[in-house]
Amino acid sequence: MMPAQPTATLPRDEPFQASGIDAKTVVVSQESAPIGPAGDPGFHLFTVSLRVADPKEGQWAKQTAVPCTFKAPTGWQWVDWANHYWYNDNTYTVNGLVVVSPPPTINGDTLTFSMDMSLNTTPTDSDRLCFTLLIQPKSTASGTQKDGLATIGVKGENLLPVTCPLWAIVPS
Repeated sequence: MMPAQPTATLPRDEPFQASGIDAKTVVVSQESAPIGPAGDPGFHLFTVSLRVADPKEGQWAKQTAVPCTFKAPTGWQWVDWANHYWYNDNTYTVNGLVVVSPPPTINGDTLTFSMDMSLNTTPTDSDRLCFTLLIQPKSTASGTQKDGLATIGVKGENLLPVTCPLWAIVPS
């Protein structure tokens, strides 16, 4: 599997604190890239995670109904299913595995849903908030496409939005 593309970050001056210490950044990254032949009827896993750059120094208090938008790379289409969970990097523990409900909405190549979010406020919502989505290649898919985009949040809201490119591969 190829490594994830570069991640996006937010500046330090946002109101994001834990124990009086500002977190430097919030990072969203693609953790896995779907790979499949054109027209493959199967589903491929897409994982995106949201985390604090240094989880020991930052927390993100609960925010409600945060919009999540995922634009598919060219030649790929979303399946109307998604889940989320928190992953602890130190204990390798998955917490709160939940299917997004109501199901996400698909409009063309864009999948959207809203959910409540927090990071590092309790032992069960630490280190990463991960989104797992299903996607499949269209019959016209070809090559490596890097024009997808994940956007978590709305401009002007606490620490948001954060974005990262999404990519997928159709082997030759």
